[in-house]
Amino acid sequence: MAAGATTIDALRRENASLREENEELRRALERQREKERAPAALTALEEEVTSLRAENDRLKKVLQALEEHLALLRAKRFGPRSEKGLRGQLTLFDLEAAEGSEEERAEETITYTRKKPRRAPARQGFPEHLARNEYAVDPPEEERVCECCESELVRIRSEVTERGDVIPPRVVINRYVRGVWGCRNGCVPPKVADLPPSVVPKTKWEPSAYAYVAVAKYGDHVPLHRQSAIFRRHGIEMPKSTLCDMALAAAEAIRPVVREMAREVRKSEVLLADETPIRVAVEEEDGRKGRRGKKKRKFRTGYLWVYRSPDGEKIAFDFRTNRSRAGPMEFLGDWRGTLLTDEYSGYDEVCRRNGLVRAACWAHARRRFREAEESRRPEAQEAVRLIGRLFALERLAGERIERLNGKRRERGADPLSRDEEAEVRLAVRRRWSAGIVSRLKARLLEWMRDGSILPKSVLGGAVRYLLPEGARREGVWERFTVFLRDGRVPLDNNAAENAIRPSVVGRKNWLFAGSTRGGETAAAMYGLLLTCRALGVNPEEYLSDVLSRLDRDPPAALTPWAWKRENEARAAQAAAFAPSRKPLPS
Repeated sequence: MAAGATTIDALRRENASLREENEELRRALERQREKERAPAALTALEEEVTSLRAENDRLKKVLQALEEHLALLRAKRFGPRSEKGLRGQLTLFDLEAAEGSEEERAEETITYTRKKPRRAPARQGFPEHLARNEYAVDPPEEERVCECCESELVRIRSEVTERGDVIPPRVVINRYVRGVWGCRNGCVPPKVADLPPSVVPKTKWEPSAYAYVAVAKYGDHVPLHRQSAIFRRHGIEMPKSTLCDMALAAAEAIRPVVREMAREVRKSEVLLADETPIRVAVEEEDGRKGRRGKKKRKFRTGYLWVYRSPDGEKIAFDFRTNRSRAGPMEFLGDWRGTLLTDEYSGYDEVCRRNGLVRAACWAHARRRFREAEESRRPEAQEAVRLIGRLFALERLAGERIERLNGKRRERGADPLSRDEEAEVRLAVRRRWSAGIVSRLKARLLEWMRDGSILPKSVLGGAVRYLLPEGARREGVWERFTVFLRDGRVPLDNNAAENAIRPSVVGRKNWLFAGSTRGGETAAAMYGLLLTCRALGVNPEEYLSDVLSRLDRDPPAALTPWAWKRENEARAAQAAAFAPSRKPLPS
């Protein structure tokens, strides 16, 4: 029994020893497995950290882009509208840039520039062509005695003072008394003289009244209901419906002249184009009527398209019910030349069909970088500075042309022609502007490769406006370089935008066009009146004269530029035959 017990104890000790050895081996195996798993876990952790860092960087860029858009919206809402910009001035909401430590504020050096005070404008005399009423103003007879020697005062000289007297608009009735002449024996029917021409047969208003209503609405932006109130103030009842009919009649009568203007505008080898929306009231197609029995109307968005020659003297408007490519395609027809516009895709089809040279506007490009300046990005400021040099060189070319024309006038020669001016401008562009454009393109390519500039940020959008990606990339940059190859092409499309502005001011007053015909009337009148403004012609005087000559003169002789040449020739002829005012020799 003792030997058996000893054996059992030995087996137990051996079993315990084997268990300990097994546990030791298991722990060793676990440590080995942990060592094998450590690199994989470490790699997974490193990958996770890298992913989180990339996500963090992406979110930072998104946040930066959103802050840029927010700064842009704030600037548009509260900042100045001018594109000149305020260099070096902090925005109202850029608080972080304005804040700093106390030490920095204590050592801050404040510098500023002060504008030179403007002198008060000198009083200008009245133009010579204004009518003058002369009144003699002398002291009473009892005061024409010297207080010292009681002798009668004599007239020494005359002091002339002119004051302007504004006479409110008034209506004068022209009464035509026509005699009826007949044969005593009744051989022929009685004869009566014809009335002077009028806009509408058997109308009660002269052409000057139609011109006044049209210029007041489309030139001075006075809606028809306000004009009706003005007439009523002077004791004349002119309902709004009557004024509306007069404006429509004037536009319909002058339609041949408007078509002739559009035809002559299309003769230009370079055209500037732009468009702006207006609200148009149209009747419901189902013919439903409202409570008062009138047909219900709804508002749609129509568009006024403007086409202008580079010299700015010829302007044509076209009204369309939408902004589709059909507008420029139908107006331009088979015209060929260079078309300067913004980057709206509605012009792409007419350029492709007619083989037009498409030029882009540098003012639109600079405007986008101006918006990006709100984010305080140095890249945007550099782009604005480079584009600003292009505009400075254009002003330099204009000054050179003025100097050359001044020298030619001194010699008694004719000024430079349009083609000669284009050559001077092209020489300046090739010598200096081409290098600036190349430098700007190189910087744009660098910014596109920069990962810190998101494509959807304000700066990224400005960069890709000049160098877009994808299907639109081909040919866009070439549009911005057309001016380097053709001196007739302006650097910007501001002339067309300036022609659009009066219609924008007008729609804020008359709000909408009452019908499609009203939109066509607006286009016809804006084309006439803005061309008159560009030529320095009195639009009311022009329209009143043309409306009375439509029956006897061709439309080509009644365009604003032809009318101006005719009046200048008549004035020069009258001045040539006018008697000399030089005193006769004694």
